[in-house]
Amino acid sequence: MEHGGVLCLQEVCISSDAKEVDKRWALKVLSCVANAGTHYKEIMCECYGIRAVAECMAKSKSEETQEAARDLLEILAEGNPRFSDQVYKGLIGVLPCNSPKAQQLALQSIRVLQANRNTANRALIDRIVYLLESLHLEVQSAVIELVRVLMKFDIADDILLALITLLKPQHEIQLGKLFTEATSDHDDDDDNEISSHTNSGDEEGHSSRLSPAGSHNSYNNISEMKPTPVKSTKLTKLSTKQANIRDRHPSICKTEKMMKDKHTKHHSSDSKVDNQPLPVFVQQAAAAKCLHILSQDSPTISIKIIKMGAISNLLYAMGNLEFPDAQRQASLALEYLCKTYTLIDQVVNEAMGPVLHEEFIKNPDSYYLQMTPLQADVLVSNRVNFIGDEL
Repeated sequence: MEHGGVLCLQEVCISSDAKEVDKRWALKVLSCVANAGTHYKEIMCECYGIRAVAECMAKSKSEETQEAARDLLEILAEGNPRFSDQVYKGLIGVLPCNSPKAQQLALQSIRVLQANRNTANRALIDRIVYLLESLHLEVQSAVIELVRVLMKFDIADDILLALITLLKPQHEIQLGKLFTEATSDHDDDDDNEISSHTNSGDEEGHSSRLSPAGSHNSYNNISEMKPTPVKSTKLTKLSTKQANIRDRHPSICKTEKMMKDKHTKHHSSDSKVDNQPLPVFVQQAAAAKCLHILSQDSPTISIKIIKMGAISNLLYAMGNLEFPDAQRQASLALEYLCKTYTLIDQVVNEAMGPVLHEEFIKNPDSYYLQMTPLQADVLVSNRVNFIGDEL
């Protein structure tokens, strides 16, 4: 201690050349020193020990080393009022790291330390929003548990507002465009079929006039030509032919069925395309799940959520055909509010329509699998402005 022993051990913890086993043993020795009393804890903290241990926790590739670092930080905070706030901030500083295990451990320790504090650090709001896009369920679970504790502190309303905002991403493609794009794509297919049919008739007449009898090569050249799309200005002249084509081709005008099949295929595990979910959609699902749990925890919180405009945003998330988990979590959250407050159920019924509302109440955790693009568009385009004044 007197000749730089603590500093030497701390250097081992943050050295890029040190082995993980050496770092782990250095942390264990430092833990033994810290357990000797508050005086030794203060000496370690004065030697920038908190920063070194937190850095080791964030950058280590071994879970055992990360757990040893977490244990040491908790020891340094316990019974050490002079430096407990620095330990608290050091753990918050670990959250943006790239290690899911370190994030999980830091969240758990922050939750433990938060219980003994009178206020919460406002930096946690941004950290919570950031971590909700994690694809690791253990990290999301740790975030939700921390949020439940933070509901007793001064930043509770800001966290709730941030969660509600995540339900409706503002800087991504609006979900209602799914239906528009599908309709546009299908109209293009209709135009191609019309042009193919029209060109085929024109080419047959043209070949019969120009090609001599028995000229097989000339006929082949015409039949292999690619159809030229008909321009939109000519569509009005082809309305009669288009109606006849639609009668002969039942597949036309089935946009909803096509998109419904596409939505089902999106869930198939046999799909060869690895569709990585957008971070905002992962946040959307996690935020809905968190709001559901918070609503169950306290009627006061559930009323706050409603007054902040969560109903409209939950309906929006329920229409996200691109990410089914967001649909499911939003459905479960809204279903709980509907069952708890009759007035909310009436508002949702008016926004959804009686048919979709009946399916929603009957099977809130699975009805979205059969949702059509038109129904999703109704949810995404909802104009519910209920803030719960009557509750």
